[in-house]
Amino acid sequence: MRSLFFVCGGIVLLLSPVLAQAPTLDQVRELHAAYAKARAATNAELAEARNAARGSERGSEEQKQLMAKLAEGRKKLQPVQEAAFAAFAKCDWTQFDVAKDGDLLKECLPALIRESKEPAAAVKAGEFFLANFSSEPSAAQVRSNLLPMAMLSAGDLDGARAMLKEAIKAADGQPKVRTMLTYGDVLAVCGDTDAARKAYEEANGLADKTTRDNVTLRLELIGKPAPAIDSKVWVGGDAKPLSAMKGKVVLVDFWATWCGPCRVVMPAINEMFKAHHARGLEVVGVTQFYKHGYMPKDESQMQTGGESVQGMTEETFVEHVTQFRTNTEIAYPFVVAQQSDFQGYKVRSIPTLAVIGRDGNVALITVGASSEALLKVAVANLLKSE
Repeated sequence: MRSLFFVCGGIVLLLSPVLAQAPTLDQVRELHAAYAKARAATNAELAEARNAARGSERGSEEQKQLMAKLAEGRKKLQPVQEAAFAAFAKCDWTQFDVAKDGDLLKECLPALIRESKEPAAAVKAGEFFLANFSSEPSAAQVRSNLLPMAMLSAGDLDGARAMLKEAIKAADGQPKVRTMLTYGDVLAVCGDTDAARKAYEEANGLADKTTRDNVTLRLELIGKPAPAIDSKVWVGGDAKPLSAMKGKVVLVDFWATWCGPCRVVMPAINEMFKAHHARGLEVVGVTQFYKHGYMPKDESQMQTGGESVQGMTEETFVEHVTQFRTNTEIAYPFVVAQQSDFQGYKVRSIPTLAVIGRDGNVALITVGASSEALLKVAVANLLKSE
């Protein structure tokens, strides 16, 4: 059996290859131990750079160099991490000893719920986690987001709503507000706009400065006519106003090349566009001028491994966005809009994603990279309407 040698932090790790058949439990344990060892070595190696980056002047050359060093360290660790989690996903993880392998399970199960392309497997992992680790701090995230989203993907809307209701009862402060928003989003994708608004209004009563923006954009946009976007700068399509797409289902993604969470959600959006464009789905990736960005050489570098880009002008920025789209093989068009377009959708952080129905009204708006399940259900339900 061939082995893969990987150097990280001066340590040579012996890793098992990606197996054609399911790995044994001992092989998974070996890979996870290798990852934990590599992670500890990398964290120790980069601790000084991390502390220096926090104290450096924002945007300075020193900070840029330190951030590049940190990114390189994470890049070196990635193959070890991927090998461990890929093996875990392929093995029969229900056979692990919960007491003996607790640390492995507590780390790998949430990743499996989040990353699995098979909703039923994600639901199974979430239920197993809560059955065995319900008192762990990470159990709150499983209850309030990961497992309900897996249930939503699996078509269990009642289960998702019930779990979110229980999670709301158990939460306090910001987590409670965020969970209430997720509950409202689930109601929104099911077409119950009135109930969704009620959930948002209840969340608004508990929101603080940190969470109020995410409440406000939902209350001001969902169920209302979509704000206009009429940029003349399109990449990969003919320029037209958003209003010209009325009668179609439209997904609007506010994003930037430098935004890691934006790049996380883009492959799922691209898949939806290619799968449903012929049925009436339009996707528009809306960005605006930034002096800095990120450039992958191909779609494999969507998250890491690409190059930081600095010092762009408005003219070179369009070239940058065009090259990004070509390199990553994104099929839907990009639009270079104005700050006023972002303000129209109350965008305070990216990605912010809005789904607009055939009637031109906003059916869903979410913030962040964990919204793929909501987007898919919203799009599927809206495409059914004529």
